[in-house]
Amino acid sequence: MIVAVACLTMLLRVWLIFGYGSSGEVEVFEYDELARNLLAGRGYVYHHLGTDYQAYFSGVPYVAICAALYKFFAPGSTAVLLAQSLFSTLLTVVAWAIGREVWDDAAGLVGAELVALHPGLLFYDTNKLHPLSFDALTIALATLLVIRMRTRTTAWAAMLAGLTAGVAVLQRGTMILFVVFGLGWLWWVHRLPRLAVRQAVVFVAGTLLVLAPWITRNYAVFGTMVMSTNAAENFWVGNAPHSVGSS
Repeated sequence: MIVAVACLTMLLRVWLIFGYGSSGEVEVFEYDELARNLLAGRGYVYHHLGTDYQAYFSGVPYVAICAALYKFFAPGSTAVLLAQSLFSTLLTVVAWAIGREVWDDAAGLVGAELVALHPGLLFYDTNKLHPLSFDALTIALATLLVIRMRTRTTAWAAMLAGLTAGVAVLQRGTMILFVVFGLGWLWWVHRLPRLAVRQAVVFVAGTLLVLAPWITRNYAVFGTMVMSTNAAENFWVGNAPHSVGSS
């Protein structure tokens, strides 16, 4: 059944991209400019409000995916839209797996169906070059792998969860809170200090392994360890007088 739901997810998006003609009116964001600058040899640079940002922390893995697609396929949005559709298709499978892990197969299928028909994902996947579905996929997959750590206590299970969480943090910095709460959850689930500590160490090591190249690169550019150079702007946008919380 989950295979049918996944196929429906992809087919619906392919129809919207090609049959409905949405690929001709696609909205682009900073990810597109960052990817094109990478391919042009200008590096990870985004010109924003009169400033060249060299560590604009915004979907770093997604930008890399866009750059790869731009390099190997004809310039344009179709390949990226199809990739985004694939991310949502995979997300249905992960949602199904989470439902089965926490409740039962029926709950998993309901979750998968809700993902397949989610209007926000449908619209973003087929009308915008935006990592919404990739963000959701990495966050959901990290969640699934951490949940499974309650029964899969091997070092590899903890490492895989940490690596996935690291990718999610590179996509959305707020996911660092997930790492913190995940560690607390592991401690509560196992109630075995030695096992919890071992899993926590490996989990954090996996996360840091993914973050290390980005932090190292920023240190080489700025001479200090930073994750982002636009965090202050984001804080201001959300707290400025008359702000509604977004750009």
